[in-house]
Amino acid sequence: MYTLTNVSICLWNFPNFVEIITMKKIGIIIFTLSAGLLFCSFLLRSSPERYLKKQGFRFISQSTENKEVGFYIFETEISNSNYKYFLNDIKSKGRSEVYTIAMVDSSAWEIAFQDFAPYTNFYFQQESYDQYPVVNISYDGAILYCKWLTEVYKSEGYDITVSLPDSIQWKTAAKGGNEENIYSWEGSANVNKKGFYKCNAKKEEECSYVTAPIYSFEKNNFGLYNTCGNVAEMLKEKGLHKGGSWNSPLNYVEIDSKDEYAGISEPSPYIGFRPVAIINH
Repeated sequence: MYTLTNVSICLWNFPNFVEIITMKKIGIIIFTLSAGLLFCSFLLRSSPERYLKKQGFRFISQSTENKEVGFYIFETEISNSNYKYFLNDIKSKGRSEVYTIAMVDSSAWEIAFQDFAPYTNFYFQQESYDQYPVVNISYDGAILYCKWLTEVYKSEGYDITVSLPDSIQWKTAAKGGNEENIYSWEGSANVNKKGFYKCNAKKEEECSYVTAPIYSFEKNNFGLYNTCGNVAEMLKEKGLHKGGSWNSPLNYVEIDSKDEYAGISEPSPYIGFRPVAIINH
């Protein structure tokens, strides 16, 4: 039986009761909304395949029976812009030891030219060269870049491993699906019907340029640019490279040619790199 005193006590506690109920409801609503947003972001997130394609990777099949068996390779050589972003990121995070190993050694232009000052002062520093391939980085620097990119993809929710390609991966990609190819294009000529060069290799006449922008010349059937010429590309095996450089005679930019720069793992104006990516299922 309720007395006036009991009713007074109930009325006195009512606001606290309402507050408790309200806070519980708010908590449930917030939890529900958070779970819903998380689920929506999961649904909206690209598949790893689409994600890699957006990043500039191209899929290369390694099986005639199962077209899904293969790897991804970057469509261009890593550019100055790509590498600057990497260096700026590790520097901003205080990773000084990694930065020191990975930094570009612009003085290595001395290998190519007596008067190397213009390239030393401008090639990596100036924005006008951002879309040119990065050179004068060591093998260890390229490895660190690949590890960093793996970390970036992991932070975005993707289990993807980035590395330098092995010889088989590189040659499979460079041939563009035609095992008979000598170069990344059909035939043996380095000049097309219009008289334009098909790659950036050493020419008989004097040239005013060294490396070419990463999207120069025609892409191969897999959508890859400059696998032959421009800069020799590092392989996973330290000191090995494929594709020849801007200073290589035509026979050294053949896909199966001898490695003109074998044994070099230190910074060189002739050498850059192009990473591959594997989705870990």
